[in-house]
Amino acid sequence: MVANRLYVQQGFQLKPSFQEVAAVKLFSGAESVDFTKANITAEMINKFVKEKTNERIKEIVKPDMFVDHHYRAVLINAISMKGTWVKPFPVIRKRNFYINETAFVERDFMMVSQYFWSIRMNELDARAIRLDYAKSNFSFVLILPNNRIGLHALESQLTNYTLSQIMDRMIYFKCIIHMPKFKIESSISLKEILKKMSMVSMFDRTANLSGLSDSEEPLYVDDIIHKTTIEIDEKHSETGRSIRTLEAAFSFEVYHPFIYHIWDRATNTTIFSGHIKNF
Repeated sequence: MVANRLYVQQGFQLKPSFQEVAAVKLFSGAESVDFTKANITAEMINKFVKEKTNERIKEIVKPDMFVDHHYRAVLINAISMKGTWVKPFPVIRKRNFYINETAFVERDFMMVSQYFWSIRMNELDARAIRLDYAKSNFSFVLILPNNRIGLHALESQLTNYTLSQIMDRMIYFKCIIHMPKFKIESSISLKEILKKMSMVSMFDRTANLSGLSDSEEPLYVDDIIHKTTIEIDEKHSETGRSIRTLEAAFSFEVYHPFIYHIWDRATNTTIFSGHIKNF
């Protein structure tokens, strides 16, 4: 579930052409607010995000962030993923997750034996697998280095690949998956991060955003706020069943750091990416 919206200070009239692009192309919308009324604005933004994420993200902004600031435009982006698997995990067991070559932490691991889209990538010394969410176009794509301490090298090599290239090479076959349960919650301002990526002009008073508004006063982006919650669990698990009853197949054991993506199959785009190094 993704919630995107651009909030613009009252008095700036957005062009209809921009609002159409925001709604159709960016799955977003634009709304006029009064940032000087901090409590009302924060409540409005949080209510929108709460509704869009089925209450999994209840707060993305606090009123005090608008106090003593002269905001003109703030872009809100929230991602919440806790969908039902097409193929749920019927077995839960305690296993060790290695954070380096020898150190480990004990975690709850989910296990299932089913047919999945997967691939061995010998040139990357890694494997990848795709787990689909029910009643949606989203998939959870996991890329696992073969080596316990191979995450950094894998991430460096993946700069030469696109996720589409990896997905196109996958084969549908029987796998036994051992994967840890985890939940990630993060909330960050992307302003400084994007500036470091040379995306500076949009945050400056000299920004040319004339395509958004006809107002005489220049419009620029004050901040981009992103919040994510991703929860990976068994969903409808039936604990207590022995793994020995599962039919033998290729084993995909996620016992050390890995990369993951939330992938939209309909648009062939990555919604979110991250990695798990430790718990």
